[in-house]
Amino acid sequence: MLVYEKEWDMAEQIKEDLYTIGEKFKEMVKDIDYEDADDGPLFMIKKQLEDIYNLARMQEEISDYFEEIVYENNSDEDREREFNSVEGKYKRLPEERKLGVAKIVSILQHQSMVDIVSIHQYELKKEDFNAFCEMFDISWTTQSHGDWIWISFQKDGKNLNLDELRELGIPYYEPTEKEEKKEKEIEEVEEIREEDEYGFVAPDGTFIGSAWGTHEGSALDIVEEKNLTDRYHKYQDEVHKFAPARDFLINELKYILIHNPSRLGRTQVQIGPQNSLTKAQKDFLYSYFTERDEKGRAEYYLNLD
Repeated sequence: MLVYEKEWDMAEQIKEDLYTIGEKFKEMVKDIDYEDADDGPLFMIKKQLEDIYNLARMQEEISDYFEEIVYENNSDEDREREFNSVEGKYKRLPEERKLGVAKIVSILQHQSMVDIVSIHQYELKKEDFNAFCEMFDISWTTQSHGDWIWISFQKDGKNLNLDELRELGIPYYEPTEKEEKKEKEIEEVEEIREEDEYGFVAPDGTFIGSAWGTHEGSALDIVEEKNLTDRYHKYQDEVHKFAPARDFLINELKYILIHNPSRLGRTQVQIGPQNSLTKAQKDFLYSYFTERDEKGRAEYYLNLD
């Protein structure tokens, strides 16, 4: 950390303030006729504007002076330490990368990986992960389980858990009382789901259980059992050659999928974007959520158009 970090920040603030003064000055003077300002009411205004102008011209001199003080009062070791610190690396990042790093830090408050849902939700790019890892001298890698994908962080080839990430200096913000209460509620209801918790629901209301991480395999089994392989391959030709079987069931055959991709929080119901629920599916979801004391969600799906 800089010995004169406060003064450095002060210099940056002064630069911003004086730039604002300069912009206001230009806005004020653009419509003034200085030939009429040598006498009368405009004379004092002219004098004030000249004082502002002279003050604004000092911005570089003042800024350089503060930076020189800061620089001279830190040893080479101090300056090198600041340059290589997390704060120093962060300050040198482009603005768009700073935003990406901040998003990753937010995700890592309660988990040690960044799941595929968060990557899309926060619109994270490879450059964001590179910048984040460079700051903390770690690396990232893509990992998967079944059809679920996430980004893990490593040090010397070993996956880092949440405590190890925090030891590296990744910011952690103490949760508020409200956040702690919500987290406790999630922990109380969250457990590793068995086959009767996750799976596909056919249009006729039939439930096909599929444990966490096995949904694609289960989808392929359904395709094979119902002799739909040719139709599935045709779907791939039309949509994408690598389109998964689960998408074929959901989008083409109007199945729905009950799952929990990140294994955190509430169970999710995936419905094809162009599809609506059949009465049998609504009835199944009503019973499913009622049995789990989620009456609000049960009513929601029962009445969903």
